[in-house]
Amino acid sequence: MIQKFENLILSQLENIITNILQSTTSLPISAKSRAGAEISDWLEKEFVLTTQKHQYFFNSEAAPEGQLKIRGMLALTLKLIKYPKKFG
Repeated sequence: MIQKFENLILSQLENIITNILQSTTSLPISAKSRAGAEISDWLEKEFVLTTQKHQYFFNSEAAPEGQLKIRGMLALTLKLIKYPKKFG
């Protein structure tokens, strides 16, 4: 049961990231310095916007600007109410 749930969450996250990347033709960054950080900030903001009305995730929050994004890059709340019955 736990493995199925983990697979569901991972596939949902993969779909979200894939959709964000496929819907973007160019990155709105300057890339003058720390391009990796700019890409990370952009992706994080897009993720937060995308998951606001997601089936399983809501209330996503970006890390405070200027802070390192190590362990808890985003705060996500899993909608356990909509947790599929086939996993429970």
